[in-house]
Amino acid sequence: MDRISFTQDYPFRPFLMLAFRRYFTRPIWMFLYAFWLGFTLLSFTGSNSFFPTNTLIYFLCFLIFLPYVVYANTRNLFRTHHMFEDEIHFTIDDKEILAKGSHFESRMDWEVIRQVKEYPNWMMLFLSNQSSYYIYKNQLDPAEWLILKSIIRGRTDITSKLRKE
Repeated sequence: MDRISFTQDYPFRPFLMLAFRRYFTRPIWMFLYAFWLGFTLLSFTGSNSFFPTNTLIYFLCFLIFLPYVVYANTRNLFRTHHMFEDEIHFTIDDKEILAKGSHFESRMDWEVIRQVKEYPNWMMLFLSNQSSYYIYKNQLDPAEWLILKSIIRGRTDITSKLRKE
């Protein structure tokens, strides 16, 4: 039975980069940005009926406004959520996940986890669409990271999107 114990704290900048990655790599946003950029470039090559100056201004607002909204929401989440205030000690094995902070203690079976998704520097354990635990890869030893991934791969009841090593 594999078991790992580690402590996490959450630096804001890497967490913000995760938020940007999660938000702007969705296919719908990549399509909208490409469509709007194409429309903006097309408006400069055609007749004046497209109002190219207004189109460019709208595109620039779109380009600046959406990242700012993601930044502001992430900053507010980071400032108000108890999970980011202090260190969290995790103990994870084949049967359960224990997360313990100064304001809470949570013990849950793996059946509660509905999805696990790995990003280059993070792993997210989704409890629901709105709730998840974040594990910051840079604060774990490489051996601990591999043990964590092997525990998750051993769970056939969890949808997981893990990167190949």
